[in-house]
Amino acid sequence: MQHPFKALAAEYAAYLAHMTVTPGKAAAIDAAAKKILRPENLDVYVAACQGTAIPPAFIGALELRESDCDPTRALGQGDRWDRVSVNVPRGKGPFKSRLDAMKFYIRYDGLDQNSSPWSMEYACWKGEGWNGFGPRAHGRATGYLWAGTSIYDKPTGKGGKYVSDGEWSPSTYDVQHGIVPVLLRIGQLRTDLAIGSALPIVEAPSIVPDVAPAPVGVGGGFIIDVSDINSVKALQAMLNDKHALPDPITVDGSYGRETRAAVRAYQMREHLTVDGLAGPETLDHLGLARV
Repeated sequence: MQHPFKALAAEYAAYLAHMTVTPGKAAAIDAAAKKILRPENLDVYVAACQGTAIPPAFIGALELRESDCDPTRALGQGDRWDRVSVNVPRGKGPFKSRLDAMKFYIRYDGLDQNSSPWSMEYACWKGEGWNGFGPRAHGRATGYLWAGTSIYDKPTGKGGKYVSDGEWSPSTYDVQHGIVPVLLRIGQLRTDLAIGSALPIVEAPSIVPDVAPAPVGVGGGFIIDVSDINSVKALQAMLNDKHALPDPITVDGSYGRETRAAVRAYQMREHLTVDGLAGPETLDHLGLARV
């Protein structure tokens, strides 16, 4: 299920140390980074991050994934910001502007609530949490972070992607760039925008051996097991029973943004620690057994 950063930090560090760019992808990643750095885009990201510790490049990388930096689309899911959203998170908006929508989703998803200083490892955790930890239930590193790199293209488990909300396809390849290689390239082009220490980004001459660890399946020994889809479904069903959100969430076994939003809403209503993590306090309050 949802993992605390401390449970995944070492995995992210190992992935970053082993990562190389997939052959032929470097030029496209460079172009994507430069799109984020265009003044008409970067100025909006800087404005959206004012008063927070969020690196503007991180918001740019998310928007690249959600809408290819389309100024008519909302950060939250790529729907038009001037209309009510139809994709998860559904029913949001309309908003006054691109910036207004961006600020809303930053708060809605808790991106402005930090449990650790920003580093590339922490950006990985925030980015995976934004898109959802569902790929871990299938033993795959998420393409949202790692597409276009050796971590996603590992010979033992290439590809895999959610093709729609809650629908996993093990054979579908994520053709978008993951946010990690894009963020690393931004750090090279603009060292003032680098997250943590600027790391090298290297294009491999060929697919490298599978030397990075498999994704962690259990988060720290006290969070419900992400590798057990039924455990996540049990949480989702209980959140619906408790009417955590006005509309029921999808019971699909993927701990994504919709589930995290329901957990946060339940925690707030019940005066628990509000972090979106289904940890011991929340599980006990819901009457669910811990792993």
